[in-house]
Amino acid sequence: MQRVEKGDGVGSTITYQMRRLGLAICAFTFSAVSWGANWTDTEAQALSGSGFHEPFNTRSVSKNILTLQNASGFDWGNSYAFVDYLKSDTADHNADEFYGEAYAYPSLSKLTGTDLKSSLLKDVSLTLGVNTGEKSTGANPRALLAGLTFNLDLPQFSFFDIGVNAYLDRSQFKGQSATCQGDGVQITPAWQLPFHMGRLSMSFEGFVDYTTAYGGCVAHTLTQPQLRVDIGDLFGMPKKLYAGIEYQYWQNKFGIQGLNDEVPQALVVWKF
Repeated sequence: MQRVEKGDGVGSTITYQMRRLGLAICAFTFSAVSWGANWTDTEAQALSGSGFHEPFNTRSVSKNILTLQNASGFDWGNSYAFVDYLKSDTADHNADEFYGEAYAYPSLSKLTGTDLKSSLLKDVSLTLGVNTGEKSTGANPRALLAGLTFNLDLPQFSFFDIGVNAYLDRSQFKGQSATCQGDGVQITPAWQLPFHMGRLSMSFEGFVDYTTAYGGCVAHTLTQPQLRVDIGDLFGMPKKLYAGIEYQYWQNKFGIQGLNDEVPQALVVWKF
């Protein structure tokens, strides 16, 4: 793929579009407070790793990633959103990329006034989501999601949810429809498990996205579990500064048969 140099008219357009997208997602992510959230949890993450693989590229890629994410609770349910800024090395044409996801989870218990809680189930929520991104090399992921999320009540877990959603992929590559554009199903367990090891407060958290085959896209699985250590707690700032590791495993990345990531990444987290 041809790298678009700074100053090129096309490059300027791409840069403008990426900045606009990044600002829009950031605005959505941090607007929860102004929307009257009952609670909100916002954090910034910095990650760095090597061994990423990209479509149409046989080289191993290193990336630095900055993430802003927010989870909030409302009278009607919950919301979650994040935006990533990814910077690749020369193996991926020094690519710049913004990618974001935003979800609303209206609670069926709150909407209907019916308590759905049982010994295993806390609640059931509707799920409405959008995934979108821009990359300077011309890859533009686009997807809509709709379905249900089952909020489970498991001992020791802060949360354990399982989402079952229709996955409507409308991604593009250099302005053209991707070969795997189509409609599938995505199943997503997500969790957070806090625990202690001696004086250390730690957390094991993450998600698994399993997406069925559709169009020209084979079934693919993405997981990014994190092991976090609350190092701020050692200096009198609990639940503020974390360090740890994230492991990305992506089988059949973007639905491309045989394109896989197995990447450990250094992780630093700051909670606002």
